[in-house]
Amino acid sequence: EEATDCRTSMCCAQAGMQCYEKNAGWATCRESCTPGLGAYDTDGLPWSCKMLGVSSLWDYNIQRAQTIVNNLTLAEKVSLLHGENDGWPADRHGYAGYVGVGRAYSDEWEAKGVMPLSMNDGPQGYNSYGKFDGKSTQYPALLSVAASFSPETARRYATAIAEEFQAKGANVLLGPDVEVTRSVLTGRSFETISGEDPYLGAQLVAPFVKAIQDHGIIACVKHFLDNNQ
Repeated sequence: EEATDCRTSMCCAQAGMQCYEKNAGWATCRESCTPGLGAYDTDGLPWSCKMLGVSSLWDYNIQRAQTIVNNLTLAEKVSLLHGENDGWPADRHGYAGYVGVGRAYSDEWEAKGVMPLSMNDGPQGYNSYGKFDGKSTQYPALLSVAASFSPETARRYATAIAEEFQAKGANVLLGPDVEVTRSVLTGRSFETISGEDPYLGAQLVAPFVKAIQDHGIIACVKHFLDNNQ
C-alpha cells in the first residue's frame, strides 16, 4: 500500500496497483481492497473500496448498477421507465417530472440505492408551477446573458439558480436553452443563451453547465426538437 492520496490523480506509480477510495477524504493505491475495517485501520473508518480511474470507475459503476437492478422488483424496474404525474406531495419536488423507485412522499429518498430524478424548469430560475407563488426568483431572460458576451456572467447566473434548486430539492435542471434564433417570431427566443450566434452559445453554455454540475445538479441542455429551426 502506498502512503499517498490518489484521489486527484486516480492512478498509481507502481504496476499492479489500483487506486481505491476509503471515503470522501482519502484514497490510496493498493494491490487489492476488501470493503469494511481492516486490521490496520486505527481511525475506525471502513473502506468503501470504490475503484478510482476512468476504466476502473466504469467497471465499478457497471457492477453497482447490476447489483441494484438485481435487487429491484419488476414493478420497481418499470417505475424507472415512466414519470410521475401525481400532485403534491407525491411529485417529490419534481414539478416538471419525477423518475424513481420511491413514489410516495413517505418513501426513502434514495430507495434501494437508486437516486431519483427530480426534474424542474428551468434555465431562468426555479419554476414551481404555482405551488410556491412569490417564493422563487425570476432571473433575467437568458437572452440577456447572451447579450453580455461574458462566460463569467453565465457562470454566476447559473450558480445562483443551482443554489435555489439545491435548497428546494430538485436535482435535474431542464436547461440551459441553446437553440439559435433564426426567426424573431419564434416564441422562445427570449430564453436562449446562444441568441443568433452558435459560437457565442458554445462559449457561454460550458461555464453555465459546469456551475450547475458543481452543485450536484444535472443540466439538461435543450431544445433539440420543435424549438429550433
